[in-house]
Amino acid sequence: MGLIHSYALWNNKGGVGKSTITFHLAMRYAELHPQTKILVIDLCPQANSSMMLLGGGPVGEENIINFCKEATPRSVVGYY
Repeated sequence: MGLIHSYALWNNKGGVGKSTITFHLAMRYAELHPQTKILVIDLCPQANSSMMLLGGGPVGEENIINFCKEATPRSVVGYY
């Protein structure tokens, strides 16, 4: 199946809500399209969107840390 929709959120300034908006857009799209696979690519070194998508709070943070500790990091932030 090909790409159906594509969205990009970008802003040079930090703290303007990019990660929060990305999380909410992805969740809402997934709710409205339950049979569609959703891909979120988080290129932010802080990995805030990834943390929210991987459980949020301490759980999401621990998941990101574990991904970064692997021999081949499974997170963009792991390569920084």
